[in-house]
Amino acid sequence: MKKNILTIALLAVSTLLIAQTEISLQINHKLGANDFEFNTEAENDLGNAFDVTRIEYYLSSFKLYHDDGSMTEIDDLYILANGSGTTSNILGDFDISSIDSISFAVGIDEATNHLDPSIYGNGNPLGFQNPSMHWGWAAGYRFVAMEGNCGSNLGEIFQIHALGDENYYSQTIVFNESASNNEILLELDADYEKALSNVSVSSGVISHGSIGEAADLLINFRDYVFTPVLMQVGINEAVKSTLSIYPNPVENNGQLFFNEAIQFQSVRLIDFSGRVVAQWKDVKGSLQLDAHPSGTYFLSFITTDGEVLSKKLIIQ
Repeated sequence: MKKNILTIALLAVSTLLIAQTEISLQINHKLGANDFEFNTEAENDLGNAFDVTRIEYYLSSFKLYHDDGSMTEIDDLYILANGSGTTSNILGDFDISSIDSISFAVGIDEATNHLDPSIYGNGNPLGFQNPSMHWGWAAGYRFVAMEGNCGSNLGEIFQIHALGDENYYSQTIVFNESASNNEILLELDADYEKALSNVSVSSGVISHGSIGEAADLLINFRDYVFTPVLMQVGINEAVKSTLSIYPNPVENNGQLFFNEAIQFQSVRLIDFSGRVVAQWKDVKGSLQLDAHPSGTYFLSFITTDGEVLSKKLIIQ
């Protein structure tokens, strides 16, 4: 009898382990439409030519929003990404069947930012790096280190080392990924042309700290650098480029219209933290909002083929 109970218990544990889904994050490094390569000439939105000789940055404070309303926070996970090949990391094994969105921050949270890197062993992202990613105990870690050449004939250098607790921003990326073979891969493109959006590198620039070009760089990482690969494939290109929502901003309890009369399998309203706060099924042309707090949201449009397109929405 005891043997049978033990066997049943082991089977139950095995079933629970099998049910766990491995969540992975992959970052594809890009320079505009092309795969990223060091020492390759590019151009930002100001028409300034530049190349990149160093790009490193931290990601932390991961949260997974999944299964239409649940949230799983991933504690003590820090990723140090750089442009040398694809960045791939396993975020962990979780009882998750589908991912709605992921949120994370570029940099290091304040509680960890001012600790001594010597407490971490070799190979730990928070340990000592060469070249250094730590500015000192008072200032903390470099959130992003971006260096390269710029100016006439790329004859001058730029160095932007961005840091500061006040520049630690969270961002949300919308997905619609379901588990396959107990795995979910969240794939992001990181475009480093956009990291220098509206940052003049027409001549040499040295910005080390938490203000000026360094602060602008971190805002660009928050707003422009990362896009989900899923949003870039599978949807008719004409729809992707022309789909708009109006009015935007929209009044609370207002009606929202889309200029493309496409049948969507569902539309999700996601708040800025990544939580799904409303969902509509079988939507075409318009939808009626319920009451929601004023602020910035994302509308996630899911086609009948399971593809996703996201639009930012402001509710007044």
